[in-house]
Amino acid sequence: MQSSDLIFLLTSEDFMNNSYFGIRQYLNIIRLKAIESNRNIVKCSSGGISAVINEKGDVLEKVTSEFQNVNAFRISKPSFFTEISSFEFWRGQ
Repeated sequence: MQSSDLIFLLTSEDFMNNSYFGIRQYLNIIRLKAIESNRNIVKCSSGGISAVINEKGDVLEKVTSEFQNVNAFRISKPSFFTEISSFEFWRGQ
């Protein structure tokens, strides 16, 4: 994760059985991952919500059609969480 500047997530929420709350919860989990990694995430979903999420966890744009141009920016600065996970102390070595 530390060497990537942008995250593309191809997913399907079929395992949620068309649950409105399950699909929203999965989107919120991905929003937290964007904050944790300090990266923009482009989430392409079949059966769920496709969106562009910035490094602060904000949904910038929801993708509503099969083909749509979106803007997502690359960020190379590591987050606090990726910095702290790189310390030897946390890995137990």
